[in-house]
Amino acid sequence: MKRKLSKLLVGTMAVGAVGTFVLLAQAWEVKAPFDATINKHHFYEMKVWNEDCKLKARLRFTAPKDGYQSEYSKRNYYRFKARLEMSDNITVDSPVFGNRKAGRRAYVFEKDTSAGGCWAKRELKVFDVDIEGCRGRKCRVHPFE
Repeated sequence: MKRKLSKLLVGTMAVGAVGTFVLLAQAWEVKAPFDATINKHHFYEMKVWNEDCKLKARLRFTAPKDGYQSEYSKRNYYRFKARLEMSDNITVDSPVFGNRKAGRRAYVFEKDTSAGGCWAKRELKVFDVDIEGCRGRKCRVHPFE
């Protein structure tokens, strides 16, 4: 009886290991430095990864202290938008995001690709990162060209 139980346990563990490998094989991540300055905000790192059908992205940037010291509080706010250009002619735009204080910052956004065939499961390469920005709570971020 113990021998049958141990064979069953080993078999179950093998199936579990294969299942875990398949799940891990679908996950991917790309992290790369880049250099862009918009309104004295220095964007310097991008990370893109997937969680099943969701594409997730994180942008790191440094907001300058002098950009947030205006006596007019409406000017102490910036709005940005990012565009990622990836392999397979895929372009992903972030929502417009705001920043209200100086220092090291990060912005994370995601795109659910379930309705588009779950293309986020494929490992993608990022070829370009573009950032647009403006100053003021109600400013309008220019569209990408």
